[in-house]
Amino acid sequence: MRYHNIKIRGRTCSCDDKRLVQGTVGQDAVTLDLDEEWNGLEVTVTFVSSKGPYTPAGQDGIWPIPWEVLAEDGEVAVGIEGDRKSTRLNSSHGKLS
Repeated sequence: MRYHNIKIRGRTCSCDDKRLVQGTVGQDAVTLDLDEEWNGLEVTVTFVSSKGPYTPAGQDGIWPIPWEVLAEDGEVAVGIEGDRKSTRLNSSHGKLS
């Protein structure tokens, strides 16, 4: 498994420079490095391709990258969202390539 780290500081998302390979299935996932603003929030990760958004279940701080977003050439948009009762926090969208 190859892990791609997404770092969020001040709601700005940045991704490491590891490359994704088109057509890969079950071999790539993301981990998050969140600042203190995200403490106590339930976090979701959404990947977006031309076929639509995909929000996989995360486990132990790891979110698999859906094969559907790796089926095409180009960058994969990723957004992070945190929720807690009456609070919702969104990051800027990052790009994995």
